Amino acid sequence: MAVVKITYFSDVLCIWAYLAERRIEELANTFGDQVEVELRYCSVFPDAWGKIKDKWGTEDGFDNFNSHLMHVAAQFPHINVNTEIWRKARPRTSASSHLFLKAIEEIENDGGGSATHSDRLSVKAAWIMRCAFFEHAEDISDWSVHAQVARQLGLDEEQVQ
Repeated sequence: MAVVKITYFSDVLCIWAYLAERRIEELANTFGDQVEVELRYCSVFPDAWGKIKDKWGTEDGFDNFNSHLMHVAAQFPHINVNTEIWRKARPRTSASSHLFLKAIEEIENDGGGSATHSDRLSVKAAWIMRCAFFEHAEDISDWSVHAQVARQLGLDEEQVQ
């Protein structure tokens, strides 16, 4: 039987990608070797501050966007969203997180591993990164958060950098 290759595009700061992540994992776990899930990062938030100010207001944009995200989160009980999201931590971009996650993917590929989707370090790193932002309201554009994720996964920070 042929393997079905699924490519999906994601941004670590996008709430829709955050809530879909568990569905992708469920798909991979349900169909196992029958599917190959390939994650591609696209920058929905390359300039997060500019986007929020343009779409949600220059004076109260972060509060307005926070309210919107809390409304979205309330509809999906399988996710947790910190009430201080975009108030406490305001990542300037998703690009630095995406580069960090792709570096982990490259380390993983260099190791020649063929782990299942859910067991891949890059998938675990992406989930930890999303949780750092959505659940803990951390600035995931900051290298110190990236380094913390690398340590949590047992990776050498310098190798990732």
